[in-house]
Amino acid sequence: MSAYNDKNLETPHEQLNDDDLWEKFQEDFKNWRLEDFKVVPNQFIIALRKLLKRRGVIVQKGRGYPIAQRLYDTIHQKDQLQWTEEEINEKLISDTSNFDSRYNPKQKNPNLSLILEKASGVVENQICQGRSR
Repeated sequence: MSAYNDKNLETPHEQLNDDDLWEKFQEDFKNWRLEDFKVVPNQFIIALRKLLKRRGVIVQKGRGYPIAQRLYDTIHQKDQLQWTEEEINEKLISDTSNFDSRYNPKQKNPNLSLILEKASGVVENQICQGRSR
């Protein structure tokens, strides 16, 4: 198959969400350094973070933790962070109509309870290992 055909088989970025978008984000930005993110105007960095979160990619949060650093850290995560019920509820309150993720209960995902159950176990494990958000 030619490179042209392979390229046309890819899912457009605007249709990706959750772990597919997380993987594509890591792939597309794998060569970016923290300094590269820091020179991008802040409104674009904020927009990128919002887009990722709106589409189901967790970007760590925390006061005094620059968004550029959070995006850089997301690129270098070995495993994608899992949404907690609290984070899902916060996202639904702050962005009711645009949460395009399998974690959005309004999308009637029949597997949501299984996803949340698995995420709950992962988060508990992360907390036990000393990781906080």
